[in-house]
Amino acid sequence: RYLNTADPQELAAHCMEDLDPDFGKNITPGDIIVAGKNFGCGSSREHAPLAIKTAG
Repeated sequence: RYLNTADPQELAAHCMEDLDPDFGKNITPGDIIVAGKNFGCGSSREHAPLAIKTAG
């Protein structure tokens, strides 16, 4: 959906929005994501880890 941009700030604004539309607004630097064993598996697009990293 957001593969037409490589702007880290734009990607961070949409980070995890399918799970929580306000995720990108509510996180702060140093927060930790607790996830299951398959988190990060699948597509090798760089957009997802870039969004998470930029979000905080």
